[in-house]
Amino acid sequence: MTELPPGLLSETPALQRLFLRHNRLKRLPPDIFEGLPNLFRLALRNNDLAELPPGIFAGTPKLAELSLEFNWIEQLPPGLFAGLSELEWVTLHGNTGAPFPIRPEFVRVDGDPLAPGPARVAVRVSPGAPFPFTVPMSVQRGTIFREAVSLLSGDTVSAVFEVSASADGGAVYVGFEPLSAVVPEGYRGLALARGQELVLFAEADNRSPVARSPIPAHRLQAGGPTADLVLADYFDDPDGDSLAYSVETTESGVVAERIEDGVLWLDPMSVDTVEVEVTATDPGGLRATQRFSTWVVPTPDHDAFNIELYFDPGFTAEEEAAVRRAAVRWMEAVTGDLPDVPVQGLMADYCYGESPNLRLVGVIDDVMIRMRMVARQSGNVATARTCGVREASGQAFLGESWFTLWYVRNLGIDGLFESALHEIGHVLGFGYWIYSSRPKAWKDLFQDGDGDGHFAGPLAVAAFDAAGGEAYVGGKVPLEDQIPVLNIHWRKRVIPGDIMAPGGGSLLTAITIQTLADLGYEVDVTKADPYTLPIAAQGDARGDVEVESADAEVLADDVIKVPVVVVDRDGKVVRIIRP
Repeated sequence: MTELPPGLLSETPALQRLFLRHNRLKRLPPDIFEGLPNLFRLALRNNDLAELPPGIFAGTPKLAELSLEFNWIEQLPPGLFAGLSELEWVTLHGNTGAPFPIRPEFVRVDGDPLAPGPARVAVRVSPGAPFPFTVPMSVQRGTIFREAVSLLSGDTVSAVFEVSASADGGAVYVGFEPLSAVVPEGYRGLALARGQELVLFAEADNRSPVARSPIPAHRLQAGGPTADLVLADYFDDPDGDSLAYSVETTESGVVAERIEDGVLWLDPMSVDTVEVEVTATDPGGLRATQRFSTWVVPTPDHDAFNIELYFDPGFTAEEEAAVRRAAVRWMEAVTGDLPDVPVQGLMADYCYGESPNLRLVGVIDDVMIRMRMVARQSGNVATARTCGVREASGQAFLGESWFTLWYVRNLGIDGLFESALHEIGHVLGFGYWIYSSRPKAWKDLFQDGDGDGHFAGPLAVAAFDAAGGEAYVGGKVPLEDQIPVLNIHWRKRVIPGDIMAPGGGSLLTAITIQTLADLGYEVDVTKADPYTLPIAAQGDARGDVEVESADAEVLADDVIKVPVVVVDRDGKVVRIIRP
C-alpha cells in the first residue's frame, strides 16, 4: 500500500493491534489514528515515511508498543509522544535522522529571560518524553531551588521551579548536569541529549564550556596498562578560552587518577567499579562536567577458561545473575586457557554496528561477551554473534548476545538461563560458519550428506554413539534440517533437550562439550549432564519423524552473520572477514 484513505479507522474504536509494516506508505493522514482509545500496538516499520504529522498519536492514549524503524523520517514533530503515558517500547532505528535526540530545554514561564528575578523556570521536551527520566540541573552565579526535575512518559513539560540571582547581580547560568539516565532498552533509535544552558536576568558576558563528545566508559585490568585521555577531545569552550581540568572519583582505591598537561591518566589498582567525574573550568569560573564509569577486571587467570560478561542497561540483578550462572556452567565444561588478546580501543573498533561507548584497555582472557536486552527481535528469544577471533586458532575473544525483553519477562529466570547457555555456545563457535582457517573450524567439520547435514567431529561423533546413537543410520552428528535454522543446531527430534538444539534445552551434554573439543577447546567431559538419546530418534535419518513447525518463533536463525575482526597474538587486526 502506498497510502491510507482518511477515515479508514473511524469505525473501529475497539481496535487493539494494527500491523501496517512492509508497505510503501509515504505519508499518513493527520487524523488517521483518531478515536482509537484501545490501540496498544502499532507497527509501521519498513515503509517510506519521511515525516510524521504533529499529534499523529493523540487519539491513542493506551499506545504501548510502537515500531517505526526503517523508514525515512528525518526529525520528530513536536508533541509526538505527548500524552502517551503507557508507552513500553518505541523503535525508530534505521531512519534518516536516527538516533533522534530527546533534548530537554529550559524555558522561563513567567516572562522574558532577561527580566528581573526571581524567575519561574520549567524543562520542556518538544516531542514529549517517550520514557520516564530525571534531569539533574545546576546553577552558576545564582541559586536554584531544586537539583533535578523528573518527566514521566508522555510529559512535554516538567514541574516549575524558581531561580534567583546572587547578591552581586549579573547574569545567572542555569545548565544541565550530565544526564545520569540512559535510554531504556526497548527505545531503539532514541538518545538523551543535554540542551543549552539558560541565561537569566542579564546579557551573558561569558559562555560556559561545553562537552564536545561523551567520555566513554572504561574497562581496565588490574596490573594492566594505564589509560590516557586528551581532555580537549571531550571539552570545548565557545569563547575560545583555555580550560583548566580537575578530576574526582566516587571511591578511592579502584583507580589512581591524575591530570597532567590536559591529559587524564587512569591507573588500575583494585577490582571494582567507580564513577569518574571530570570538570572543565574557564577563566571566568564557568564550568562543564562529565561523568563516566570505570571498572577494573581481574588479572588473567592462566589456569582456567574465563568468560567475562559486560551488561548493557536493562537487566535486573536477578537476570544478570542468571546469565552469569550460564557462563559459569560453560566454564565448568571448558577448562583450557586461551592466549590473551591485547585490546586498546573502543568496542566499536571490534564489534561493528551498534556498540556501546566503551573503551577496552588491557587484555581479554579468554572471551568477553556483551549482553544486551532489546525490545523485539523478529522470531527470536535471543541471538548471538562473534565479533573477533584469534588468527592462529579461529577461537573467539569477543562476542555479543541479545535477549528479547518480552520473551525474557514471560519465560522467567529459568528460561533466561537456558537461552544464555545456548547463545554463549554460539559465541564459542557452535554453528559458526564465517571463519575457516584451520581444520578444527565448524565449517570444515560440517558435511552435507546430500541434504543430511551433520557435524563430523570425531569426538562429538563418539559422544553421540556413547549416548545411544551407535545404530543411528544417518550422518553423525545430525544437524537441524529445517529452515531457517539449517545446520547451525542439533537436529531437535534426534537430540532433544540439549542446549544447542533449536529452541534450546537445559542439558549440557557430552555431545556438545566434545563438539567444542573438536573445535580446539580443552574440555572436561565429566562435567556433562547425564544424557541418553531417545529410542525413537535412532532410526531417523532423513526427516521421517514429524517435526515442530519451523515457523515457531523460538526456531528462528539466532546466529547473526556480521563482519569479524581477526587479530594476531599482539592484538593487531590483521584482516576483517565479511559475511
